[in-house]
Amino acid sequence: PAPPPAPSGPAYTMYPVQVGDVAGAIANKHGMTLAEFVKLNNLPDPNHLRVGQTVKVAVGRHALPPGPAPTHPAAPAPGVYIVKEGDSFSSIASRHHIPISRLKELNPSVRDIDRIGVGTPLRVSASGAIPAPQRPVAPPPTVQPVAPVRPVAPPPTPVVAPPTTPVVAPPTTPVVAPPTPPVVAPPTPPSTVTVGGTETKVDDIFERGLVGARDDAEAKAREAREKAAKEAAEAEARAREEAKKAEESAAGAVRSAGDALASDRKEYVVVEGDDLWGISDNFGTKPITLRALNPGKDLGDLQPGDRIFVPAN
Repeated sequence: PAPPPAPSGPAYTMYPVQVGDVAGAIANKHGMTLAEFVKLNNLPDPNHLRVGQTVKVAVGRHALPPGPAPTHPAAPAPGVYIVKEGDSFSSIASRHHIPISRLKELNPSVRDIDRIGVGTPLRVSASGAIPAPQRPVAPPPTVQPVAPVRPVAPPPTPVVAPPTTPVVAPPTTPVVAPPTPPVVAPPTPPSTVTVGGTETKVDDIFERGLVGARDDAEAKAREAREKAAKEAAEAEARAREEAKKAEESAAGAVRSAGDALASDRKEYVVVEGDDLWGISDNFGTKPITLRALNPGKDLGDLQPGDRIFVPAN
């Protein structure tokens, strides 16, 4: 792809090359093509970067998609060894012909010699120097333009209202109310009247009329109560007579049924827990049949030892 347009003014900063960096990855990370990165830094061979070397990179650009995998990672500084897969502290010391104690002395930052990560730089000689990681130099702050000062409008000229002419209301004509007609009271009724040649007060006549009407109402109410009481007594007497006849008829029917069953019965002695319904079930009959066989006996209150008649079959 074509390189982005070059920004106006200083639009780059310095970047220190880290262990494992390659030119293409540095360029992509800062939104630059490899050709633009090489040209900006005047690199004779972009495949030979040194750890700690500072290069110029663009500022404020979006990272580009990653390119092909690097073939020449940045070479370590002289006297520095980068730990690889399968390395151990003793194998590194043996490879560089130094004792383990000397290798530990050259690398005091390594706390555990049995746990060193791949890519860790180690000094293998007194001349070796491991550059400290450096942070990219921040670009100079952008100066915001100052907004122009708006001119101040002059104060408005006060508007003076013209003097108003007073409005004089025309004289009002007085309203004269019409004369109020006099109120004439109705004539007062006479307090006395002449009845049969005798002068009598009207109030007395009215009171006597009320008393007579009340007496008539009370007399009629008394007659109605007496009549209702008489009819109720007659109805009660008729009901008692009819109930008596019905009772005698029922007793006769029971006696007749008892006489009819007297030849087909036997005596039973009541035991603990017996009652009318239980005895009826035991003998395969009904309570009405037991009552017919035992006229005049209260079968609703049976006690142990009582003797009653039950069907023989």
